[in-house]
Amino acid sequence: MYLYKRFYRCNTSLDGFAFDDGNVERRREISLDEFSKDYDAKKPVLLSGLADSWPASKTWTIDQLSEKYGEVPFRISQRSPNKISMKFKDYISYMKLQRDEDPLYVFDDRVNLYKAFFTSVVRVAGVKIFLKGFNISCKMILDKENRPRYRWLIVGPERSGASWHVDPALTSAWNTLLFGRKRWALYPPGKVPLGVTVQVNEDDGDVSIDTPSSLQWWLDYYPLLADEDKPIACTLLPGETIYVPCGWWHCILNLEPTVAITQNFVNKENFGFVCLDMAPGYQHKGVCRAGLLALDDGDSEEMEEEEETHDEDDNTLSYSDLTRKEKRLEFYDILGRADSPLKSHIPDVLASGILYFEKGSYKVVPWDGKRIPDIFTSSNLDFDASMLNSEFPFGIWNKTLFEHRNQGKPAPDSFRSLSSHVWPYIKTQRCKGKIFAQLRDDLTWSDAQNLASFLGQQLRNLHLLPYPPVTPPELLDVHEELKIPPEWKVFVDALCQKKKDVTSRLENWYTYSRDSVSICFCHVGNEIKPCTWIHSDVMDDNIHMGPYADGDGQHNSWRPSHILDFSDLSIGDPFYDLIPIYLDVFGGDTELFKKLLESYGIPLIRSKNGTVDSTRKKVLSPSYRTMCYCILHEENVLGAVFSIWDELRTAESWEQIELTVWSLLNSY
Repeated sequence: MYLYKRFYRCNTSLDGFAFDDGNVERRREISLDEFSKDYDAKKPVLLSGLADSWPASKTWTIDQLSEKYGEVPFRISQRSPNKISMKFKDYISYMKLQRDEDPLYVFDDRVNLYKAFFTSVVRVAGVKIFLKGFNISCKMILDKENRPRYRWLIVGPERSGASWHVDPALTSAWNTLLFGRKRWALYPPGKVPLGVTVQVNEDDGDVSIDTPSSLQWWLDYYPLLADEDKPIACTLLPGETIYVPCGWWHCILNLEPTVAITQNFVNKENFGFVCLDMAPGYQHKGVCRAGLLALDDGDSEEMEEEEETHDEDDNTLSYSDLTRKEKRLEFYDILGRADSPLKSHIPDVLASGILYFEKGSYKVVPWDGKRIPDIFTSSNLDFDASMLNSEFPFGIWNKTLFEHRNQGKPAPDSFRSLSSHVWPYIKTQRCKGKIFAQLRDDLTWSDAQNLASFLGQQLRNLHLLPYPPVTPPELLDVHEELKIPPEWKVFVDALCQKKKDVTSRLENWYTYSRDSVSICFCHVGNEIKPCTWIHSDVMDDNIHMGPYADGDGQHNSWRPSHILDFSDLSIGDPFYDLIPIYLDVFGGDTELFKKLLESYGIPLIRSKNGTVDSTRKKVLSPSYRTMCYCILHEENVLGAVFSIWDELRTAESWEQIELTVWSLLNSY
């Protein structure tokens, strides 16, 4: 069926498909006041008659364009980062002969190629408003060299089109069809289409969208939609212009060969959203670009009601997203109180607070993670006594308690609706220099040894930090059968979940996974090493290096300066921090690993009872313990092991892998 569907998309004709006129409102004569009142930044509209007097509406057929621009290379859009150009006459030949599943598409922004055409557009009253307003804004803010691309010529064959997307920088757009027919589908902000996956990077707000092709969506996904879930749709005819408000999802399918022009613009209605999207460093950038725009007061309540029905996998911020920020603020506070040397090697917090949308505008209030801010208490959220009495109400232990009480259940509706317009953030110092990943091949052996010593010292400083007060055991439902202390609860639960995930993937692993959940905890009577703060993700892109000058002032080496990205900060076993450093940073180099352990300088395991039987001795050994964590790790640690030690690809037992990779720990 998979191959047949691909074959069908390559060879089907859209002539036999019945597409109605759609349900987008059509207007022929509309004033600027009417447009501003009823449509601008509110909903799409089809405008008829704007292109009636355009010379291009009669002369820009595919054949005439080929005759005039046949030798000119045009830029081609495709679902690949490798962009290409093609002479227009060759592209026309391709259009006539192609049987591609997702046909190539001319999407060219070189305005000088058809400057005379756009000059003629400006003389048309309706479009003149859009063009004039955008041009004035650009001249006031950006010079020609820095102005982003904003208008395009679009040519495509039948079955081609633009897959689901939100226009760049949250600009609005108009699209005028000159030749052929286009089918449009649109969803309002916050309604991610079926089949589309949106990933928002927590740190910088960048968005990646995984979406089927336009034709694939119409054939495979559209028929699955209930009537109430279907998009707003219309068929755009020659001479018609469609207006797309900022933040609206849209998907276009060419029902036959088409020629169109489009332009993105900024005006007073979307200017705030464009600035918000372009501002660096905040997660709301990604949230907005994903389509979760706040509407005006009347519509925002309706949108929030819709968002409360979304699944847990949607793109609204959740309680756990919130607590990661506060967990880090709590960690910075502990660094200061303990006067830890580590604080000199973590980027300083320059600002922190909450960004929220209220009564049509965005506001920022400072917040250091302590106490419950007014924005939450005024929302009538149900906070329990432990949160109200805690200095850091959203810290790691209250997060654990919250997740424990809501295990297997969605977060409370109050949190979910609140998270659609509230974003906590942390702004940290920008470090000079480069990350280790960029310098790996340029470092001297002396630089590498200095790095190993630095990491050992900073891991020690991290693992010596006190952790926050522990929530009472009776609230944490401690594993009585394993006699797990409450401070280990977060780590143990994570291991138990990973144990379930790995069961179906690995064979002959059970003794390791079973023991890994208990070895560190059920023998507390013999082991007195407590749990610690762990970074859990010290890899080559989380280490910052600064230039180092010798006595003559010449820069001839690099020295480690900062450890970055504490977003995965947690409480757990210090052995866990050794895995990414040894495998990713050191690439399995035993000399560097020895150097790190020497600089670490404190015991990883201490035992009250020096005499243990052979079975217990094996279970308690550092190499066995660390191998357990490798098997249960959320990253592909075993893949890294097999890529470093080729001989282990034919290993016959986990013990062989354990001793080859981690036996060094047993002599530490």
